[in-house]
Amino acid sequence: MLEESELTNLPLKPGVYLYKDDTGKVIYVGKAVNLRHRVRSYFQAGAKHSPKTQVMVQRIRNLETIVTTSELEALILESNLIKRYRPRYNVVLRDDKSYPYLKLTTEETYPRLLVSRRPHEDKNRYYGPYVSAGAMRESLRLIHKNLGIRQCNIEIDRKRPRPCLYYDLHQCAAPCVAWGESQEQYQEHVRQVRLLLEGRQDALAMDLEERMVKASESQQYEEAARMRDSLRALQVVQSKQKIVFPDARDMDVIALALKESKDACIQVFFIRGGKLIDRQTCHLSNLESSDPGEALESFLVQYYSSGAYVPAEILLQHALEESDGMAEWLAKRRGSRVTLTAPQRGEKLALVKMVEENARELFKNEDSQIQEKIGPAAARDRQAALLELQEVFQLPSLPRRIEGFDISHIQGSFTVASMVVAEDAFAKRSDYRKYKIKGVEGVDDFASMHEVVFRRYRRLLDEKAELPDLIMIDGGKGQLSAALKALKELNLDHLFIFGLAKRLEEFFLPGESQSVRLPERSPGRLLVQRLRDEAHRFAIQYHRSLRSKAISRSELDEVKGIGAATKQKLLKVFGGLEGVKKARLQDLLAVTGLKKNIARRLFDKYHGNL
Repeated sequence: MLEESELTNLPLKPGVYLYKDDTGKVIYVGKAVNLRHRVRSYFQAGAKHSPKTQVMVQRIRNLETIVTTSELEALILESNLIKRYRPRYNVVLRDDKSYPYLKLTTEETYPRLLVSRRPHEDKNRYYGPYVSAGAMRESLRLIHKNLGIRQCNIEIDRKRPRPCLYYDLHQCAAPCVAWGESQEQYQEHVRQVRLLLEGRQDALAMDLEERMVKASESQQYEEAARMRDSLRALQVVQSKQKIVFPDARDMDVIALALKESKDACIQVFFIRGGKLIDRQTCHLSNLESSDPGEALESFLVQYYSSGAYVPAEILLQHALEESDGMAEWLAKRRGSRVTLTAPQRGEKLALVKMVEENARELFKNEDSQIQEKIGPAAARDRQAALLELQEVFQLPSLPRRIEGFDISHIQGSFTVASMVVAEDAFAKRSDYRKYKIKGVEGVDDFASMHEVVFRRYRRLLDEKAELPDLIMIDGGKGQLSAALKALKELNLDHLFIFGLAKRLEEFFLPGESQSVRLPERSPGRLLVQRLRDEAHRFAIQYHRSLRSKAISRSELDEVKGIGAATKQKLLKVFGGLEGVKKARLQDLLAVTGLKKNIARRLFDKYHGNL
């Protein structure tokens, strides 16, 4: 707990506050218009906090504040510090998928259009995310075929002797050659691409039609025909879009639905030029201390700081407590004014209600899929398992994503590791990973576990990907210590981790001398056992695969030009490897399909150059 004097001396200014535990680790980052009032609210007697907040307050041992000059600066700083420290008690945004973006490389003199898995903080422009990869590819094909933006990756110095095939296909105006399109002319193609990707198809259609008429009047009929084809392709795209408003508007519509587990499903509908073009689904966790307005605020900061396109207007299901600072921050990212609205009536309210209903229906569909897949009783067991694990490990929220590790080898040879995943108590096989242990000699399960855990989570950090709610290590205190050491080296020791020893089915927790044993048939124990068995199966399967490949190798693999089929033929013709070694050159030359130079190479291997 903090001393009263510490609270009294806090500044009456905007800024960011960081709560730390007894080890000095940051467990929560928050922002405030008034630091003293905001921080004191956590420690007022009789305050009605959620269970998660009560636990967090009990663990606070130190406080750090950073004063900013404005609410906007506090908002930006809070977002950056959350990314840096990944505090345990902050709201976490989880995307269902890594949706693709289209990147317009405006950093280049002659920009290209590329597919990108995530936007970056650079001078390029990102469009998306595209929930449907098919829709994204369709847009990319239309642009490359009709709007003349280059598809090559060469450096444009206008010194090439001749253009490539795309020029002959009328899909590029050859800015790479001296007589081709100039930089100023090429920027016209870039402008048209931006019109299309920003949802302003009507403006692009008018532009193409105008150019078609001018080309026709000047008797440039081939150019006019290309403009006509581009216009028709654009009309096909427009016909697939649902009209929402009669006048052209760009906006995102955002609403959420809450679950009893204090997770939220977020739906974002993308409206461009008055048409609904796509939507995205995200999830928020750690919401026990957040009202809907606070949850939406956390979502906006995390979502739009990732590089998502910021429209001129954003419709929200609930009003934000500090909307002015958020609007200012979004305007800075967009480069022009952004309006945040929580509509109370009319067509905008109806649109928000539609998005909210979609979020609610998604939760219903997820629940019904579970019921259909495993039956009502089993569904309750899975929920009970997650609740039990949350209680045993004192987690702030349900462990929706659990990752489990196991090591497999034979006396130190062919050492491999497996990583398996359970989401909502279901195996998620698409996320399974297998590893060859590279930096360990001989039998050393501890070092092997350290290597695989370090490699796994260093990659997640590099990719800024979702971290698990709980980590399971197959083994006792030694394996757990090795894994924990790897997490500490990555500054991820705030993650919840435990070891499971098979002999007595004991749970080992970091820093605890005594193990924990759950009842034999308890849902949590059964879930962890299934995950452990799956990790063991996956590791053994990979180990056997590597071992069988090694066993099937022979000396014949060392001869250049001999593949698997030829090797099998030689072994069959000569009755094994010894027969191949003793074969005469004329016998080798007589083998059907064996080239003379390979036969000579094989003979020389065993007989020299005799």
